[in-house]
Amino acid sequence: MANHLGEGEFTFGLRLAIGNLVHKAIQVGVYRVHLTEAELVGAALEQLLRDDERFSAFVQGLGEADRAELEGEAVRQTILFRSMFPPFERLW
Repeated sequence: MANHLGEGEFTFGLRLAIGNLVHKAIQVGVYRVHLTEAELVGAALEQLLRDDERFSAFVQGLGEADRAELEGEAVRQTILFRSMFPPFERLW
């Protein structure tokens, strides 16, 4: 689609990787509400590295500092999300 719009090739970047990781952590948190935000990000990272080739290739190419930024920012954003939208309690 990007080529048809004259926008060039799609490139994976740190901001997109953080967004993907946070999204997956929130998905994991739906059914694993007992995990901390750092544990959710860790579980999400494992899943994405295993299941998403582009994400995996990007993350494997990161240096130590960028990898730490990826994980740290994902934890921060997951904390923010959960503070604004806490999990529902199962009452049934």
